[in-house]
Order: sequence, then C-alpha cells, then structure tokens
Amino acid sequence: MIDTIPPPNQTAALIGHNAAESMFLDAYRSGRMHHAWLITGPAGIGKATFAFRAARYLLEHPDPSDPALTLHSDLSVEAGSRAAAKVAVGAHPNLLHLSRPYDEKNKRFKAEIPVDEVRRTQAFFGTTAAEEGWRICVIDSADDLNKNAANALLKTLEEPTDKGLYLIVCHNPGRILPTIRSRCRTLGLRPLSLDDLTRSVRSLLEAADILVSDEDLNVTLQASQGSVGKALTFLSSGGVEVATGFKAISDRFPAIDRSVLHGFAQTLAARDADKQFDLFCELAVELTIDRIRAPDCGLPQKVGLVDAGQAVTGIARESRIYNLDRKQAVIRMVETLAQATVSPISVRSA
Repeated sequence: MIDTIPPPNQTAALIGHNAAESMFLDAYRSGRMHHAWLITGPAGIGKATFAFRAARYLLEHPDPSDPALTLHSDLSVEAGSRAAAKVAVGAHPNLLHLSRPYDEKNKRFKAEIPVDEVRRTQAFFGTTAAEEGWRICVIDSADDLNKNAANALLKTLEEPTDKGLYLIVCHNPGRILPTIRSRCRTLGLRPLSLDDLTRSVRSLLEAADILVSDEDLNVTLQASQGSVGKALTFLSSGGVEVATGFKAISDRFPAIDRSVLHGFAQTLAARDADKQFDLFCELAVELTIDRIRAPDCGLPQKVGLVDAGQAVTGIARESRIYNLDRKQAVIRMVETLAQATVSPISVRSA
C-alpha cells in the first residue's frame, strides 16, 4: 500500500495480539503442535505479520523441548538472527509463502490463488528438507484460493508430514470449505484497540519517514476499525478526503445538499478513483452498522438500516460487475442512507 512500509515477512514488531502469541507459544512448548493453524480476523489487523513472526520463531527454535523456551514470553527473535534474515528476503529454504501470483503480462496481481500454487506444497513437504527443523507454509490468504486450489489444499491437510506446518491467514472463515476449517486449529485475532492501532500506525509511519497531520491521522484511525491495513489504505488512497466529504454529507441526514452530493459523487467517479470508490462503499455500510448500534436506535429503525446496508452493498456490487456509472451509484447509495433515517421500512425497495 505504501512502498516504504515493509511487508509482513520483514515486520518484526507485532502490537496488540499478546493473547494469541501466548496461546501459540504454549501449544508449541507443550509438544502437541497442530499441523495446521487457521489465523482468522478482519483484514489488515496483523494476521500475516503474526504468521511470519510465528514462522521465524519456529525456524529459529526448532526444538520445542529446549529449556530456554520456558523463558520466552512471546514469539520475537533477534533481528540479526539467521532465521530472521532469511525470512526477510524470502530466502529461507524451509519456508514457503503462497499468495496471489503476479501477472507479468497484465502488470498486476491475479485475482485468485490458482491450484498450481497449492501444488507447490507437494514438492515442498514431500522431499527432504533443505535444513533440519520445521517446514512451514504460510498461505495469505485462504480467501483468495479458487475452488480447485481449495480442494488441493484440503488434500494436503489430510496428509500431515512430520514437522510440517501450515499457517493459513483467513479474513472470512465462513466462506472457506468447512472441511478445511475442521482440519485446522483456529486462532482468532481481534481488531486492535484504538491505543494499539495508534501506536502501530505511528511506528510504521515514523519508520517510513512519512509525515501525517494530527487531524488526518485522527480521521484515519477513527475510520479504520482497528485495522492497520485499512489505515494505510486510507492514507495512501485519499481516504481522509473521502471520509471527510462523506461525513459532511451524512451529518445532514435526512437532508441532502444536492450540490455537495453531486460534487462528491463526481470525484468518486473519476477514472483513477477506484480505491476511493471502494473506501466510500465501506464507509457507507459502516455508517449503517454504527447507527444500528446507537442506544437510541429503535427496532423499526434498525430494520430500515439493515435494509439500507444491504441495498448499498447491492448497488456497489452491481456498479463493479456491470461497470455502471459510479456517480449515479454514489448518489443512489447516499439517498438510500438518508431515507433510512426517516422512513426505515420503505428502503427495501431502494
């Protein structure tokens, strides 16, 4: 998202997931390590960073019975360690990282993880390890597996190998094969608290020498829902402007300033505004969730807001699938949300 911010395999620090680290570390030291872990939680909260942190630890400390491990309180390893250095440059022979491959022809990442990527695990786990110790496969993420790739992963999970480990990142576990879930131990990570999110984002920005005003950072943190990834997307994709513009409109609901709305929608309909449009769609749905949770929101209002959120999601999906006029899509979504604040039941027809 931001070129100067390191990817998860190069990120040593992990903020806000102490309980998950302790659970994983206890399982490892017990000598009864499950061969596949499904690391779940919303996107951008540090699941991939956790996976590589765990992988570094096991590669650096391959013997769970080592007495020295009883002194460890987390999964950190020294930055200059052999395992950390190799993982950081993607050169550790006992670590395989599967993600959406880059399409050289179209100069972008593919939309899915194809079956050929998962088949790489057969050779990786089926041959003698290049080094003693664990062989670890990090999959980021299971949500990106196409149907054939998911079935291929299921087959490999059914045939665990000695000291073979899967660390599978998953944003929406309900959408992957139940049989994959049943063969994994689930480790749920939660969104970061506002304090942890602030510390994490500030540390990344400082390390990357990126200056952000306190006002812009506050808007970003409030809109990011405990997700570092979302915060970085906001900062790199004009999210502050989108959030500020949408708030100026939604604060007037049920009234709508048509001139402001048309200007806002025109901006999101620009040729290079794909990310801004996506951010607006997320903010529109989140607005309904926030208002549903409000203490003074009655049942009829909740019903209307749920319907409004579904309608907004449908409009966004149709505009992407059929490449519809995004300006009109934004206007329709805003009108639907405004209507839900005064006439909750009638938005079902929006």
